[in-house]
Amino acid sequence: MRHLKLIGALSFSRFESAFSYLRYLHNFTHRSLQQFFYLSLASFPKTHRKQTHSLLRVSSKHQWYNKLLCLEKFVFPYRSGPKLSLRYCSLASGSSGNCHFLSSEKTRILVDAGCSMRYVRSALSQIDEALEDIQAVFISHEHRDHVIGLGPLARKYGFMLIMHRATYQAVGDKLENISSNRIHLIEAGSFRFEDLDIEAFTLSHDAENTFGFTFSKGSSRVGIATDLGTVSKTVLNKLQACQFISIDCNYDAEMLEKGPYPEVIKKRIASKTGHLSNQDTAELVSTLQNVGLIQNVLLAHMSAENNNPALALKAIQDAIRPPGSRAERDIILEVADRARVSHLHVIR
Repeated sequence: MRHLKLIGALSFSRFESAFSYLRYLHNFTHRSLQQFFYLSLASFPKTHRKQTHSLLRVSSKHQWYNKLLCLEKFVFPYRSGPKLSLRYCSLASGSSGNCHFLSSEKTRILVDAGCSMRYVRSALSQIDEALEDIQAVFISHEHRDHVIGLGPLARKYGFMLIMHRATYQAVGDKLENISSNRIHLIEAGSFRFEDLDIEAFTLSHDAENTFGFTFSKGSSRVGIATDLGTVSKTVLNKLQACQFISIDCNYDAEMLEKGPYPEVIKKRIASKTGHLSNQDTAELVSTLQNVGLIQNVLLAHMSAENNNPALALKAIQDAIRPPGSRAERDIILEVADRARVSHLHVIR
């Protein structure tokens, strides 16, 4: 029960609905969803009652459903006021495949397509989204774990493909029979897609070109930078205006040094064109805490062989809240799973 109270103290406003909050708690603790029902002290909007009813696996007597109907006011953000600005979800993260989902009221996009079409379809269905509604895929760079599913997805669905010219030249063989009208080549800088304001910025990584992105709608901003070996002033400048970031946190330095990888691979990972270590990411998040607007951090592209979530989280937590200190504001940390959907983040 003490654990339940701790989880129940999370800020409800970061979740799109009671439905997504309960699902997050279930994934996070593997406890019975029915236990968490009592934590919410809240009703559910009519549009989500069927989903919640199914999720909680209520009995034939509808005892849980009746409780939902009796509660009319609740703390989740289906209340009067401005509509949600941005939603973000990591569909997959790591060397086995990377794919991000982001949406606004009018726009639905993917960033990278490093998973099979079957997996992406299944992952989107878990957050009540569909490939048919995706309007564009933004490609950060040409490495296999970011583009392996791009060709099949692009041939089946009619979305735009947005990437740097060097990236397009590197993945051109995967895009046979794709109309050039659907391919939009970009440089680093600002542009607009539908109702999103977007900035593409260069990352230090061993690819032909690697982009990080920020996506903005009104005052809400999401940053994605998941393959970089060093944090430049440009990266810091772009991310400090974000409330939410998905950031590279690839390896623990000691685990990498003692691990089974060949020496040449170890040097590549730890180089300035490789990936960020836990300590690198911790320093970045600590800086953003002091100078930025950061509220949520998703630790992404974590190595299965050279890192583990406990080490990564401890490194970040020690940096943003040293022992005995009191932070002015909390930063919510989450680790992106290699092959499991994160909960749906709402950025206001």
